[in-house]
Amino acid sequence: QILAARDGVEGMGMISRFPLHETGERLDGDSWVGAPQVLEADIYGLSVTLVNAHAIPVLGDTDSMTWAVGERERQAATIAAFAAAHRGPLLVAGDMNATPFHQTYPLFTRSLVDAWNSAGDGMGFTWPGGDRGQSSVEIGGIPLPAWLFRIDYLFHSRDLTAINATVGPWDGGSDHRPVIATFAPKPDNDR
Repeated sequence: QILAARDGVEGMGMISRFPLHETGERLDGDSWVGAPQVLEADIYGLSVTLVNAHAIPVLGDTDSMTWAVGERERQAATIAAFAAAHRGPLLVAGDMNATPFHQTYPLFTRSLVDAWNSAGDGMGFTWPGGDRGQSSVEIGGIPLPAWLFRIDYLFHSRDLTAINATVGPWDGGSDHRPVIATFAPKPDNDR
């Protein structure tokens, strides 16, 4: 495990049954919710680069929201550029604070594949949530149905394939549900 514990929601961490180590690479920008992690795992002899990122949410007054939308697009472009320049298997996981209908989503899918689109079933809603019995939650004073949006993702490079993707059960603490997927390397001639 490589954990960067912080107060509030800015902590980051990866836990793996496979050996992990830091690559020394960084994603540019200082408005991330917690510093993104760029790690490498040795998975049955295959070296896989793992990126754990939490994009900025769009909250506040109109000026703050306008700035945050632009910043979130810069963050998505940073991840896309990292993926485009990267050679070898790559997985990008995180709360991107954007649905597939936001302007940021196509930035990711220029150089990455959304595991949910290729191997998921259903809507893949991961946020917002809370108590299991709740049918709605309140965000900024506005009641919303629980588990209404898909803003958490597992993206992968084209030299991997997603075998399956599911939304995991709520853990009782977070206002998100996890995305869980199984990946396999593609044969060289299928990349």
